Amino acid sequence: MRTKLINRRVARLLGAAAVMATAVTGAVTTSATPAFATGFGQVTGSAVDIGVGADDTVWVVGTPVNEAGGGNKIYRWNRSTSHFEQITGGGARIDVDNTGNAWLVNNRNQLFFFDGKQFDMIPVPSGSSGVTDVGVGGPNNTVWVIGNDVQNHGHSIYKRTGNSWTKEPGEAVEVDVDKAGNAWVVNQDPSGARYVFHWNGSSFVGVTQEQANDIGVGAGGDVWITNFTNNNASTGGYLVEKLNPDNSTWKQVNGRAWQISSGPHDDPWVTNSSHQIFQCPPGDCG
Repeated sequence: MRTKLINRRVARLLGAAAVMATAVTGAVTTSATPAFATGFGQVTGSAVDIGVGADDTVWVVGTPVNEAGGGNKIYRWNRSTSHFEQITGGGARIDVDNTGNAWLVNNRNQLFFFDGKQFDMIPVPSGSSGVTDVGVGGPNNTVWVIGNDVQNHGHSIYKRTGNSWTKEPGEAVEVDVDKAGNAWVVNQDPSGARYVFHWNGSSFVGVTQEQANDIGVGAGGDVWITNFTNNNASTGGYLVEKLNPDNSTWKQVNGRAWQISSGPHDDPWVTNSSHQIFQCPPGDCG
């Protein structure tokens, strides 16, 4: 196992203002593409990143790329209408807290928080000139970010407490946060390998030797990855896998994806290499 953690994404997200609830992009369909033969159903729309909160609120960073100030347009899923609604702003990376509000990174490496009406800029850690990814979770909505400095295994990792940031030991390129507020990260070593680590309260511990392109952790404790070593862009991207209860082996799911996020009921949402959006009903894919 490895002891160091990592870097990569130099990324993306938004320009702030008031909410603009423009109904866009739409309903869940019952016919999945061949990329997902079991469980997942396609949702009309397209996205490059996706985040699901503990209250099951879904936000996406849409397409086309760089269409809005600060990155791509931002959308929030409306369960009453089964459509995505555009929210003013632009970004590249997104996650959602337990009240359904989004945290966003734009393509200028700035960090934003949606306060229920608009995106407000949040100061980045003093040791970093910007951030490249954000994850939020746990009962107190603990926020973790990945910086934009260049390290051996990615970028520096920071945890937010109140209005302050603490740099934690380790380096990474991807981050998500579990129901206890602890981070799960993916690093990238000089050879390009990308391994998964979990924060145990004082340090990052390697999970398995499985490699991940992206990681998503649900509010119910489920952990998902898109497997970095098995990619086929023509059929959707990387294999989707779920961490087994032994915390050392993974269960392969029938499907391929690029980005992944999970809600409170073991119900992941994904985007694939063609930017299509899919959702798995609770328990159907695990």
